[in-house]
Amino acid sequence: VAAQRRLGRVNAGVRVSAIVDDINHTNIERYATGVDILVDGLDNLETRYLANDLAVQNGLPYIYGAAVGSTGMAFSILPHSGLDTPWERDGKVDLATPCLRCLFAEVPPAGTSPTCDTVGVLGPAVGIVANFQAAETLKILTGNYAQVSRTLLNLDLWANEILQLEVSNAYESGDCPCCKRRGFDYLDGGAGSNTTALCGRDAVQLRQRREAEHVDLAAIARRLRQYGSVECNEFILRTQINDGNRRYEITLFPNGRAIIRGTSEPGVARSIYARYVGS
Repeated sequence: VAAQRRLGRVNAGVRVSAIVDDINHTNIERYATGVDILVDGLDNLETRYLANDLAVQNGLPYIYGAAVGSTGMAFSILPHSGLDTPWERDGKVDLATPCLRCLFAEVPPAGTSPTCDTVGVLGPAVGIVANFQAAETLKILTGNYAQVSRTLLNLDLWANEILQLEVSNAYESGDCPCCKRRGFDYLDGGAGSNTTALCGRDAVQLRQRREAEHVDLAAIARRLRQYGSVECNEFILRTQINDGNRRYEITLFPNGRAIIRGTSEPGVARSIYARYVGS
């Protein structure tokens, strides 16, 4: 809502709609009705895979962007949808790009990826990624599909590295579960986390829908000790986190199952899990 007000002051001629909700497989299609492009401002890979499924199934451009620490990545996706999209029309399939799952087939195991809350994020890295996304969005909205970048932007500002990685053959050479095999596991609700509010306990349980790899509880405990004491053994990790003006207790198990105490809202629990444990 604050962003909506700010954008309204910048340009009163633009109508901005703000929606306060947790994006998931039950509502993303409704919220995306009538849109021309998806621009990624998300904070976890699971929801990015959900957006990718939606883009491929419906022939929507999707501008992926992410930043953590001093690193950032961005990629413009004109999906192989099999529909009459401007980049696939009249046999112009060379304009179509790999999708996100062509590049990263599966979400990494919980706790193996850094998050903005555990390692922070460098403002200039966010700026570069966001400006790249804005430029790519303008190209697509003005119909300049041939000018859309076909490379994966990969940067580490602390290491003085800005790379453009050639990934255009990832679709042809791979066996993508999404755009090649037409599997939309995240959009169908078959992949990703499942949440259950625990009655009378002010807590939410999150369980991975796919078989989870063994979670390295000790490694996660080392990261979380910057926020306070952590109890950890081979069977369970438990810690308390102060987030804003709220206090949450995180209990994590080796199979990726977690209980977030301090909220009965699945969206809040998913956010705490993504920020402190990882997608």
